[in-house]
Amino acid sequence: MNDVKTMHETKPTKASADLATVLAASRKQSKGRWRGHLLVLLLLILAAGGAAYLYVRPDLRSQLRPAATGWMAHRQPFEFQSGHIAFAEDAYRFLNGTPNIPALYSARSGYEIVNQIGVEAIRSKSVRQTQRLIELADEAGFAVGSCRDPLRRGGVVVIDVPNGKEVTRELARREVLVDYRPNAGIRIAPHFYTSDDELDRAMAEIQSAAHLFRRE
Repeated sequence: MNDVKTMHETKPTKASADLATVLAASRKQSKGRWRGHLLVLLLLILAAGGAAYLYVRPDLRSQLRPAATGWMAHRQPFEFQSGHIAFAEDAYRFLNGTPNIPALYSARSGYEIVNQIGVEAIRSKSVRQTQRLIELADEAGFAVGSCRDPLRRGGVVVIDVPNGKEVTRELARREVLVDYRPNAGIRIAPHFYTSDDELDRAMAEIQSAAHLFRRE
């Protein structure tokens, strides 16, 4: 969801158009303010890929038809019927295929860590460190693709660095772990275990690598 450019350049589908209509109507009803229970909530919990949660407000469930789906979303999944899916009436309609049990099991340790530290403490540190990253990017002259409003910003900062793909590979060689998305940029996601010194080093290495590829 942070890759705003990519989303805007993607050809809309019938499903995405329907979702946009629901979002617009819901936002109008809430006087332009997004509410935490409005449509969906995705929670990253320090686990393997596939361990996350999706929340859909009950009165919206029947209005939404998943664009990506699987046998677990069927009203009678264990009949293994082919062809058109008769979606379940409850939250099961938003499931896909076989649940990733190992990832969900590994997430238990994530719950314990987050509970021990506290969500408010993690969020407060995230807001401060993402703001620090934005300021460092501004100082370096890089465009920032993330929201600058801390109340609306998530835990990822997207920085549009020239030759971003090559820079990301060079950063990995230097043991600086970031993520790259075409048409968006380099994504940096500090968490509770990230120090301020590591942020400073990451940005310094990004500048150094970017300068290296500019010279080439």
